[in-house]
Amino acid sequence: MFCGHANPAIVRAIKAQAERSTQFLLPTEASVEVAEELARRYPVPMWQFTLSATQANTEAIRLARAVTGREVIVLFQGHYHGHFEEGVVDLDGERSRPSNGGCPRA
Repeated sequence: MFCGHANPAIVRAIKAQAERSTQFLLPTEASVEVAEELARRYPVPMWQFTLSATQANTEAIRLARAVTGREVIVLFQGHYHGHFEEGVVDLDGERSRPSNGGCPRA
């Protein structure tokens, strides 16, 4: 979406890719090329590709916990952080509570 709505170049690229296949569970040649280009532009040691913002946020939280050794995360009230259990919460006074049914209270 950051490339604009129905940008003709993006529409052509998506159509061409969809004609080759629409499901890729393992690394593909194109994903390796993208990773190499990202590594060239931004010299960080590893890249993680995700299929959704929810998955990206989950991975970022997991990484932050691994690096800091902390379990608690901070979320901004009134913002969407993804559709994972720890992110679907509302503030109730000074404590958080699930904003959707089916999520554990913890």
